[in-house]
Order: sequence, then C-alpha cells, then structure tokens
Amino acid sequence: MKILFRGAILAVLLGLGTAAVTPHALAAHAGKSSVKVKVGSVSGVGKVLTNAKGFTLYYLKQEKDGTIHCARDCTSIWLPLLGSKPKHVQGAKGKFGTTKRPEGTTQITYNGWPLYTYAGDSRKGTASGNGITDSAGSWFAAKVSLKKR
Repeated sequence: MKILFRGAILAVLLGLGTAAVTPHALAAHAGKSSVKVKVGSVSGVGKVLTNAKGFTLYYLKQEKDGTIHCARDCTSIWLPLLGSKPKHVQGAKGKFGTTKRPEGTTQITYNGWPLYTYAGDSRKGTASGNGITDSAGSWFAAKVSLKKR
C-alpha cells in the first residue's frame, strides 16, 4: 500500500492522474462541522498549525489574492481543511475564518490563507510538504506567525 501510495503521489505530481486516498486523507476531507486546530512543533520549521491528529497544515503562496488555486486533482494531494472555523486555538494569535471553495464546500483559513493537509505526511510532527513547488504553486507549513494575506 505504501509503495502504491507513493507511486500515486508521483503520478499526480507529474500530471499523470489522481492519487490513492489514505485514511489520513479521508479524515481531512470528512470534516463538515467545527474543526479542531492545534499548535505543534516541527524540527527545522518551528511552531506550526496542525489538525486534530497532529498533522501539519499548509498554505499555498499563490492563493495570496484570495483565489483558490488548488482544485480538482490538486486536492487529492493537498487536502483542504473543511468545516467551520475553530473557536479558539491556544498558542495561535492569528485570526481563523472560512472561505468558499469552487465546489461549494467551506474551507478553514488562518489570517486569510486557506489551510490544507498534505497526503505525503505519513505521521504527525513532520512537514514533508514544506517548500514543495508543483503545478498549483509553492507550498509552505502554516506557522503560527503566518502574516495576513
């Protein structure tokens, strides 16, 4: 399964098709109500926002204009954090909100930046997607110090 999953990720990054979906990925897509966001620490990155399971959250630099650039096939790798905004996140001083995605779902934002998980993160406390550039643009771990867009 792990080899198949890595191959599927590579296929998507190369534009050859869509990726296999892991249980982690399904959980990221399932949230339709209030979402729990936490603050975690990633070696070499610092304090980052994470989902309830401790997986690092990311933002896409090209979405600085407020337009969603990660849609369709992109969301099989970069999973939108869906649901209503968190009420309070200890350690995060920025502002949480929401935005409507092109397909009509509601995505969580931090300081205006839409948040995503990365299907390539296999365990909590890692940020394998930090610094990746793909067809959607450049991806970075959402640090608690992320500036408003």
